[in-house]
Amino acid sequence: MGPLATTRATLPNGQVTTVNAWTPTNPSTNPGGSSTGTATAVAGRLASSGIGTQTGGSITSPSNAQNLTGIKPTMGRVSLAGIVPLTYTRDHPGPLARDAKDAAIMLMAMAGPDPADPRSQGLPPVPNLINAATPRYDGDSLRMRWKTRIGVLPGYADGGSETAAARRAFLAEMAAIPECELVEVPFPDEWSLLTGSAFNNVRLPERSEPFMPYLRSDLRGFGVSVTSWLQGALLGANGWVTGQRAKLLLLDRILDQIFSSCDVVVQTSPVPFDIVGLPEIAFPIGFSGGGVPIGTILGGQPYAEDRLLSVAAAYQAVTDWHWRRPADPPAVDPSPTASTAAARSAAATPSRGRLTAEEVAELTQ
Repeated sequence: MGPLATTRATLPNGQVTTVNAWTPTNPSTNPGGSSTGTATAVAGRLASSGIGTQTGGSITSPSNAQNLTGIKPTMGRVSLAGIVPLTYTRDHPGPLARDAKDAAIMLMAMAGPDPADPRSQGLPPVPNLINAATPRYDGDSLRMRWKTRIGVLPGYADGGSETAAARRAFLAEMAAIPECELVEVPFPDEWSLLTGSAFNNVRLPERSEPFMPYLRSDLRGFGVSVTSWLQGALLGANGWVTGQRAKLLLLDRILDQIFSSCDVVVQTSPVPFDIVGLPEIAFPIGFSGGGVPIGTILGGQPYAEDRLLSVAAAYQAVTDWHWRRPADPPAVDPSPTASTAAARSAAATPSRGRLTAEEVAELTQ
């Protein structure tokens, strides 16, 4: 797993310890985030499904990176009891699975009230998620389980990249399903400001506070993410309070200005739905020319995990991306001589298998 839940799985010096199952010999391919131990195991067919915890994308990002279907549920839908929190107000446990049906089975087992977590109590009852993730047919014709308006934000499928092309193909597939409608929705007022690092980083003091003795005594244990841990330790109370107010304003504008005209909305990143605790689902929509998965993320209204699952299930009924599996990795010679040679090779090429400059930059944003 990612050290201190802040980056992909590495040693404190940045050396990669978990690779993307689709490119096992190329550690420079990011497996997706701090829940990548789970994601790589599921993608590599070592497990049928698993559990991740998302604070800033650690369910949706590894799902997109490794051809999986992952659900970040609404805050409180799944208990946090037994989980060491990174950020108490933003941690969301959820499943990483191979398709919508498996994800629904997992979430049905995980969701519901728990006396050990008061945030999980008094919420709307958990609907039949397995039914929601079962494609609906009228005779031989696939239909949406419910009439669904998919909101498309500006720029979602623009450009000539492979990702943009996959997004356009995804939208076209959805538009062809009866009772599914694509609608253009605007960014809410002051979207860039409210979703930017100035307010997004107010989560940092929550994770730094329990570790203050270690931050004072030995910074080496925080590895490549040490800068963001220090940033959290130094953020003042005024900044934190302002950020909490901004979060409530952001939630209000998402509900009023996006969901007033759609039921689910496409996203290009897990922000800001993990900030405000709204549900998300990530699932595969294609591959790059190099054979690396491409995924998308949909955001939903509070406690509407069933609606998100229904969209993913309908899409997966007409596509086969989720059925594809990575090739078996090359065999490894277990002999001591081979292990010694591999260690010497790694020592001779220290930059191989370490975080890239871009990944390190992400940790300090």
